[in-house]
Amino acid sequence: MGVSLLLDTHVLLWAAMEPQKLSAPILELLENPKTSLLVSADVALDLFGINRRW
Repeated sequence: MGVSLLLDTHVLLWAAMEPQKLSAPILELLENPKTSLLVSADVALDLFGINRRW
């Protein structure tokens, strides 16, 4: 049985682009195939907003 994690914008970006900013236990959870990674629609809106500012 795995764990479900709801990722916020920062964790999603750090995991994808700067994993060294995350602790070893968090990286272990993110890399575990039994972990369900969830992302809310708010993250998509945040990323859209970040992209528009650049």
